[in-house]
Amino acid sequence: MKKALAHNLAPQTIRKPITHRVPLISGLTLLGLLAGLGLFASRPAHTAGGPVPVTVANAIANHDLDNAARQPFGIRVFPSPKTFSTFVVPAGKRLVIQQISAFSFGSTTVEDVAVYTTTSGTGTALVVPYTVNNHGVVYAMQAVTDYADPGSTVTIAIDDANQNDTAGHNVDIHGYYVDVP
Repeated sequence: MKKALAHNLAPQTIRKPITHRVPLISGLTLLGLLAGLGLFASRPAHTAGGPVPVTVANAIANHDLDNAARQPFGIRVFPSPKTFSTFVVPAGKRLVIQQISAFSFGSTTVEDVAVYTTTSGTGTALVVPYTVNNHGVVYAMQAVTDYADPGSTVTIAIDDANQNDTAGHNVDIHGYYVDVP
């Protein structure tokens, strides 16, 4: 009999119902419904059934305001150590130079390319040194910011240690014009 009693008194696993999940789920559901109803009720009435017009006040401009006034500019010139290349900025326009690049065809003694401009009546010079890459190519390239007055002459010169060098050089100048009064 002891064996039978002992067998019946063995511990049993009792599962209790989880009562705290039901109110939590019900509460979250109710909260979501109220939030959705609040968003729907806060929309102004619109009789056309289409999108509701939005008015933006005090917007911050995040674009270049004078972009429409910019007129692209690019030129390629072929100066040599003995001769300069020049061009004239049109009257009524200011030239903004943004990049200078140059390439030498065969010269290994070329040192730099210089671009001379007149800004607010004062002469300025941009000097970009030449570089030799791993393949022996001689080039120069640099992003810059310089300005040239309306009607002024822009002069491009090559500085080469060998003044008798007959190698070809080309120089590209890129930027834009802006109309000035």
